[in-house]
Amino acid sequence: MKGVSENNVKFLLLLDALLHTNLDNPCITTDLITSVESGWQELFPDGASSTISTSTVGRHIKAINASKLFHIATSTSMKEGYYCDKFPFDAAEFSVIAQSLFQSPSISAEETETLLQKFMHRTDALGEDYLENMVKQLKATAPCRKTNRPILPIIQIILTAICKHNKLRFTYYLNDTNDKDKLQKHIDKKTGKDKIYIISPYYLVWHADECYLIANLDSANANNGKKLTHFKVSRIVNDIKILFNENAEPIEATNEYKYYLNVESDTNNETLSFDEALKRFPLDRYLREHLLMFNNGTLPISLCLYFTEESLRLILMRFNLNKGALKLVPINRYTKDGKKLYRAIIQVQENEGLYVWLMQMGDRIYVKEPTSIRDKLRKRLQDTLDFNNYLEDN
Repeated sequence: MKGVSENNVKFLLLLDALLHTNLDNPCITTDLITSVESGWQELFPDGASSTISTSTVGRHIKAINASKLFHIATSTSMKEGYYCDKFPFDAAEFSVIAQSLFQSPSISAEETETLLQKFMHRTDALGEDYLENMVKQLKATAPCRKTNRPILPIIQIILTAICKHNKLRFTYYLNDTNDKDKLQKHIDKKTGKDKIYIISPYYLVWHADECYLIANLDSANANNGKKLTHFKVSRIVNDIKILFNENAEPIEATNEYKYYLNVESDTNNETLSFDEALKRFPLDRYLREHLLMFNNGTLPISLCLYFTEESLRLILMRFNLNKGALKLVPINRYTKDGKKLYRAIIQVQENEGLYVWLMQMGDRIYVKEPTSIRDKLRKRLQDTLDFNNYLEDN
């Protein structure tokens, strides 16, 4: 037990015992001492030690309370003992985190349960009851919707590369499936082999319960300069490697950086550090302008929409905007049932995600400009109603 203070170890064992308590399950001093001694014997079966005293327990509890990280309260009746009445996450806070973990199809069932269990003794009694319920739900439903592939080790590698400003190398799955035999990788058309992506990583973001890596696709894979793109992390193959000998290119080198910040690199004399440029880049706008995280490599367009006030909330939610940012303009036109129409211009990339959203909105919005989008949308809706497109003669 060289270099280990017996007093410090027993302090931590006491803290652990106290974190197992709550208002409904307090613990008296003698039981706390027994728990500490049992924990000591498990850690050091061959190590002799002296029993901590009642006064030591009291002194340690004062130290815990002084730290303000936890608070150990005394029951109304001293004979009932002590209990922890302050946790890092209360039940309401924990429920938000737990639901996010539970809903995400990117994180495997095993990883989700491990993460949820880490909140044990870090949430209050109500939170622990909720945890038990969530774990039961997870085991009942996870096989139908959760991936079987561990994602956290891949996230760890990506975060390391972002922090160290190094490039990443990986191959990428073409499809989402829990059946390993049906997973297919992107193929390089020139070589016929697995396509290798070399990228400069910038951000990890969560969108619609999926984790995405936003990065600069290396010039070997991009023909028209440096382009921002994103990858679904659950599709990144676990052959991912950090290229420690290759520095990541700054986000300023991308075409999108110039567009989003309205700067020209050859005339802009301001020099930003790698991290400063990342902080300045409007990430929220990038996410907003790539609906449903689709990306076809083109710059966003101006989309002019007409809609009623009833549809305003749906638009604000979809584009993560407030009324001030949307620049809502009332127009002197009305719907057939007399509802006033409003106009707004939204910057968005014309990709599959945009058309999916427009079709979901149906008659709640009207695309005024560009007319080409309205024509394409009309064609899609007509094709949807034409069952012959889905039938094939034997």
